[in-house]
Amino acid sequence: MKLRYIFLAASLSLASCATAIGPETAPYITGSYSFAEYTTATASDIQPIGTAVITATDDSHVSILVKGTSGKTRISYSYSNVSVNGPGPDMYTLLYKGKPIGEAGNDGLNRYLTLTPTSSIILKAIEY
Repeated sequence: MKLRYIFLAASLSLASCATAIGPETAPYITGSYSFAEYTTATASDIQPIGTAVITATDDSHVSILVKGTSGKTRISYSYSNVSVNGPGPDMYTLLYKGKPIGEAGNDGLNRYLTLTPTSSIILKAIEY
């Protein structure tokens, strides 16, 4: 009998650790975002020029199109079928082909987007 309760408690504990994938997570992050910061391993630019546009493809997936410049560096990324995972309306993890590529959310003032296309590049943008 005790074994049954231990198994039930362990199952509930493991279930509570799982990442929630809401039925309608994509609409919370769709929109146009203006670049705020572009950082690489060798440089940082707090005034890059460009936009990131997020469009919902279904209730839990989005497409992301990023275009702009940082100094003489052209910034161009395109992701389709990005999974939007997260615990709630304030922060979502973005997964592309099963790997995290960033996060989106709301910090109380603005909706924001942080993309990490590679381990040495970070692009931050805020909604306008």
